[in-house]
Amino acid sequence: MIFPERGGRIPQAPFDGEWKPVAEIIKEQDAQNGLLEWHVEEMEKQHDTEHLTGLQTCKFFENELKLACGEIQEKRRGAEPVKRISLILIDLDHFKAVNDTFGHPVGDLVLREVSKLLIQSVRPTDVVARFGGEELIVLMRGADGAVALR
Repeated sequence: MIFPERGGRIPQAPFDGEWKPVAEIIKEQDAQNGLLEWHVEEMEKQHDTEHLTGLQTCKFFENELKLACGEIQEKRRGAEPVKRISLILIDLDHFKAVNDTFGHPVGDLVLREVSKLLIQSVRPTDVVARFGGEELIVLMRGADGAVALR
């Protein structure tokens, strides 16, 4: 900023540090930016991830489903349109009885373990979400019924 009352000179702050090469300053700034980007990604993950099971939230799932339906209707830039999607809905039978008989901590453990098994059983590109209390759902882009069953 130029101050007319000072004869158009740029004010100088007193320098009390050491001189660093520009490349080193840029490297430090890149590291700080990378750390900030990591924090933003972690916050987004927390927002999209259900705390108990580690699965995606229902809201995240709904957004992914809308995207998948859009991919079916129109070709996205640089990608082939998805022609099929499969949805798998898992409803744990007698889950209320587990909670009533053994308590909610055991019910929570059951949900976490089933979630782990489900994540291990699907493709890396599939979206697994907690849809309700004991309901889980999987979105499989490009999968027909045979792939979904497998």
